[in-house]
Amino acid sequence: SRAELMQFFRIVDGQADHMRGIISDLLDVGRIETGTLSVDPQPTALAPVIEQARTTFLNANLRNPVYIDLLPELPHVMVDRQRMVQVLNNLLTNAARHSPESAPIRIATVSISPCRSPMRAPVLLRSCCPRCSSSMQAFFTVPANAQPAWV
Repeated sequence: SRAELMQFFRIVDGQADHMRGIISDLLDVGRIETGTLSVDPQPTALAPVIEQARTTFLNANLRNPVYIDLLPELPHVMVDRQRMVQVLNNLLTNAARHSPESAPIRIATVSISPCRSPMRAPVLLRSCCPRCSSSMQAFFTVPANAQPAWV
């Protein structure tokens, strides 16, 4: 039927995007090794970056749901948006690889004391996997003029 055909095309398109990403990752490894990888950090809203990584991941992985729990009013962070999506997608892929099928993966921002690290916005990536560490953390640098989001 037409609906099945459209679904097939969506799957093929998603897998082609996934393959393009893998090839890009391999090229980046070569750039890292030669010291020619370019990074362009800009003040960036974190929520859309996390959502883009989630969408990219879910297009290639249908077995693990991803839940996002972000603190309200997150500050912008200094990241290269494309590279950060790539890093988060790799973390999601690793979490799925080491988690039972259909185990949820959670991405959450957490509050930390400003005196410990006033210029970083922590993001916690957690999977429910007894075989691997319970969580991984990534910290993002917040621009100097940003208001911290933690309490």
